[in-house]
Amino acid sequence: NTDHPKSIILNTVSNIYLAEWNKADESLFKLNNQNDPLLISTVNELEDLLNKTKNVKLRKPMISGMLSVVLPGSGYANTGKYQTAITSLLINFSLMGSAHELQKNNLFFTGSAVLLIASGWYIGSVWGSASETYKYNKNQQNHLADKFIQEHKKYLCVEY
Repeated sequence: NTDHPKSIILNTVSNIYLAEWNKADESLFKLNNQNDPLLISTVNELEDLLNKTKNVKLRKPMISGMLSVVLPGSGYANTGKYQTAITSLLINFSLMGSAHELQKNNLFFTGSAVLLIASGWYIGSVWGSASETYKYNKNQQNHLADKFIQEHKKYLCVEY
């Protein structure tokens, strides 16, 4: 039954996971004018959850990508992935330095091969940091919804 309060609550949480704020608002509206104190409390907490997830400070993937263009790995650091940031920085500089040194020693073919590998690694690092920022944002929002589900698991359990 999709009109059952538990179904509506789960639908609202699903919409929060999907960042479908308007649909979540519409679902919450269906729960107005309830008499059950436990349900009223749950709906109030759900409204708080919706407001908190809407207002989570998100990082911009484009900024992380641009940071990595300027300094390889810095886009990863923007999301708290410091080990990945340092690894990316070291590998990028090692590959670029190796390519430069090979070119300087007139090993043009080998230097070009290493430069090609370095370029691919560099572009992958930029793309990866932007992608990691998207995952970071999603995790920040989903963490709040996961916490709500854990706290209300007993109430939301399906009854047969």
